[in-house]
Amino acid sequence: MPFSTTRSTGARLRRTARIAAVATASAALAVTGLSASSASAADGPVKSGSFPVALGVYEVVTNPYTGKSYVASGGTRTNTATARIQEVDTKTGQVTGFIESSDTAPYALAINPVTNTLYTGNTRKNSVSVYDLDTNTEVTTIELGVQNRQLEVDTVNNKVYVTEINNQRVAVIDGATNTLEGTFGVGPGANAMDVEYDPATKNFYVVHLAGDVTVIDGRTKKIKKVIALPSTSQNISVDPKTGLGFVTGYSTGSVSVIDTKKLSLVKTVDAGNNNGGLGIDLDEGNHTAYFTNQGDGTLWAIDTATGDLKWSLPVGPRANTPAVDTLYDQVFVTNKGDDTVAIVKPAASAADDRSTAARVLAALRPYAKADTDLHKALKDLERALSRGNWTTAGDLVASREGVRYLARAVSELRAADAPAPAAILEEIAGL
Repeated sequence: MPFSTTRSTGARLRRTARIAAVATASAALAVTGLSASSASAADGPVKSGSFPVALGVYEVVTNPYTGKSYVASGGTRTNTATARIQEVDTKTGQVTGFIESSDTAPYALAINPVTNTLYTGNTRKNSVSVYDLDTNTEVTTIELGVQNRQLEVDTVNNKVYVTEINNQRVAVIDGATNTLEGTFGVGPGANAMDVEYDPATKNFYVVHLAGDVTVIDGRTKKIKKVIALPSTSQNISVDPKTGLGFVTGYSTGSVSVIDTKKLSLVKTVDAGNNNGGLGIDLDEGNHTAYFTNQGDGTLWAIDTATGDLKWSLPVGPRANTPAVDTLYDQVFVTNKGDDTVAIVKPAASAADDRSTAARVLAALRPYAKADTDLHKALKDLERALSRGNWTTAGDLVASREGVRYLARAVSELRAADAPAPAAILEEIAGL
């Protein structure tokens, strides 16, 4: 049931403390190399399991602060009675609860981990619903009046961007008030499919089904350039650190690589079946993007620094949407063919000469601007890393400074009375 979106100052302070504490603990856990994955750095990527979900599965998202993931199932086209959002324990891959949503039939998902808020794109209902994940209740539903497809969360500015398919616009939702702030045009291309906001360039990148990316200045909302692509296109992820963007090509089963500084097409990479390139998600800290090929049911990994393919893995029939979980170094993939979610351990990425701690830093850094405690914690961790206390994903804490850092992380958790994931508390306490 909807309820007031007004929150007390005390509640906001408790939430801020929780976020900072959980993030600090997550970083500390990652530094010690205590990943939930059983695969070693020498192993290749593996599908470690899967779990069933309700009919009409579509997208999945993860929250590394809470150790929970969320899966949207929209029911069938003629019957939405089973539509729901399923809550999943990220570590165990077990469905632990659900939010009834038969009246909206959720399709796309986006999460703001800083506020622990979930947004669903209700394509069949022309609306976006907002859920408070502290209570697993619906806050409100925002009527757009037109069909929508994908959502993008801007955590720094607390905005949500929604593509309006037929109107060739992007709707802007204010995350603080949960109201429609306005819209901006995205050019005449056929069917606006996905939108990505790049904080490095302050540009929006809007993918059109016809096969182009429209680049829009985030400040003026004016079109800067249209980049033609060789395939009908679906979704996009941009790595702000490497300056490359990656667009899935449905009609060719490929990925187009664009340069976000030169605003040009770099190359197109073939990936599996000649049709079905669909969902994509980015592990910014590890400079890897994971994308699905629905045609042959595979998950692919691409190096976002070079644009080269790294590996592929069968994950299930009609593989749809991937979601990177930085807390336990894994990827969830929804499979529309059998209404399951596959769990992939991309252990091969651990062989890269980058530490788990560095990946966590990159994943958390965008949120530090809005949270001074988190900003300080990340700075402390960066200093420790620069002194060489931790070098690879498998290293344990090997210095007095490292031990002190972990002790402080635990004390911050206790002081904040934070409901951190039990796995974090247990594993840190066991050191």
